[in-house]
Amino acid sequence: GAATPVGASGEDLGKTMESKASQDAAALLRSIAKERGRDSKSLESTIFQSASFTSEEALTTGMIDLISDNTNTLLQDVDGFKVTTSFGLVTIQTLQIPIVKFERTMLEKFLDAMGNPNITFILLTIGSIALTLEFLQPGIMIGAFVGILAMGVAFVGLGQLPVNWLGIGLLAGAVILFFIEAQAPGIGLYMAGGLICFVLGAFLLFGGVSTPPLHGSAFAVSTWVIGSASVVLAGSLLLALKAFAEAAGKGMPSHTAGIVGSEGVARTNLDPFGSVQVESELWSAETSEDGIRIVAGERVIVNRIDGLTVFVSRIGESKKAIEKEDEKT
Repeated sequence: GAATPVGASGEDLGKTMESKASQDAAALLRSIAKERGRDSKSLESTIFQSASFTSEEALTTGMIDLISDNTNTLLQDVDGFKVTTSFGLVTIQTLQIPIVKFERTMLEKFLDAMGNPNITFILLTIGSIALTLEFLQPGIMIGAFVGILAMGVAFVGLGQLPVNWLGIGLLAGAVILFFIEAQAPGIGLYMAGGLICFVLGAFLLFGGVSTPPLHGSAFAVSTWVIGSASVVLAGSLLLALKAFAEAAGKGMPSHTAGIVGSEGVARTNLDPFGSVQVESELWSAETSEDGIRIVAGERVIVNRIDGLTVFVSRIGESKKAIEKEDEKT
């Protein structure tokens, strides 16, 4: 088939580079043709004229020795051929050779899929969003599970690709800035900085920062994937910040004040951290007394609220807990 040299991504080479590569390839083919008794002109035409030949044409011009329909036929046809190697003249004996087929394992297929930079980047994005939301609203555990799973699979993919650690650092910086924005929301400066770090980190994640010698890198995240992920990430964070602001009672001081003294249900074990449901809302919670463990499903009462966290105790233990909270405040 056509063997004109091209770049790593299929693009045309410069005139000087193409001439050098073509001459080198042609010299190699001429040496092989001389050693094997082939037609060197036909072989060189695949480089200089990008010529291609059918199997019958290749057989007629002497570029190949035979045509076989399948593996078994090929083994029968080449049996007895004499070939000159670096060890001397060798006679091929293939009639008694067993055929063993090796199929790719599930692990190999999985690793092959993880070699796609777009998949790895998407998993990193999902993991970052899930873990950030879990840190902001601990106790639900769904975010932690999804985040750890996605990040774990993503790191398997990173092991298959040429990772640029500057890109990893920028993505980690983006997550930190998003977390700061959620903890101390303001004019969105941290969020804007986080998005800039996220986009730059995505572009620099694979393949390094220098221009490759053959014009282009085979390992890069698609621009469409980066753009889509940035929009999804920004939208998720905006919705989360809005939800956290509402949960914290911004613009609704009477609601947060009225939460104290309300009863609720522990949705997870509190030892001492977890989550509780109070007045149809899910809150991050902490036990009011040290060393007290509240089991999921138990009824609790809110003794104090601090930002997005409520301090609770079992119903019946609230008087003693409130006294301790008063001592703390």
